[in-house]
Amino acid sequence: MSHYDHLDPAEIGKKAWKSASRAAKHMSKHSKIVNPSLEKCIPRFERSEVVLGEFLGSGGFNDVYEVKRIDLVENLEDAEHAKKIASPLQQEHRAFISKHVFRESSQNCRYAMKFLSMDTIGDPGRFCTGAADLVVEAKFLASLEHPNIIKLRGMAAAGTSGFASMEERGYFLLLDRLQCTLEDKIDLWRDYENSLQNDKIGKKRRYFLAERLHVAFDVCASLDYLHA
Repeated sequence: MSHYDHLDPAEIGKKAWKSASRAAKHMSKHSKIVNPSLEKCIPRFERSEVVLGEFLGSGGFNDVYEVKRIDLVENLEDAEHAKKIASPLQQEHRAFISKHVFRESSQNCRYAMKFLSMDTIGDPGRFCTGAADLVVEAKFLASLEHPNIIKLRGMAAAGTSGFASMEERGYFLLLDRLQCTLEDKIDLWRDYENSLQNDKIGKKRRYFLAERLHVAFDVCASLDYLHA
């Protein structure tokens, strides 16, 4: 029997909210990475403003969907969390993100939304752990600036209080959508390498080696940045 069993849903939501808030405060106080000035620049969005596309995948606590479009609220007074999105800085950054949902070159969706799955929310223990985990991820990503590290592009305007609603997307992150992971790339390389058996001159092999070395350099650069 879980110690959460005697709690009603509202209390569970508040516990997840408190768990996330404690994790955020601990990070802000003790982490050398967290940068409050960079955090303030991250645009906030209402849940209703972000229209989702296809399901991309799920992890231990979260689901990830592509962002199909962002329809900014026309009248700020109608926004549920107007104070969080009303500043000139927020307005500027919100407008920029909403206008660049698609990549100009490929027209692929540029962003993805990450939020706790309903399975996680339905399990009180995992809900509290997942809420804290997602907030810590947001704190880290908001403070990192490197071309080879995924960027945090937006957050829920509700903040950690969004967990209290126990609704899907009560709290969420907007991230760069990965079109290909390193694991996917390695699989492609393996298949391509098998096709090079007849490359007598070796020109394709040299280009192939250069491509892999370039990726290895980028990975090393991001690791060096994180450990600096």
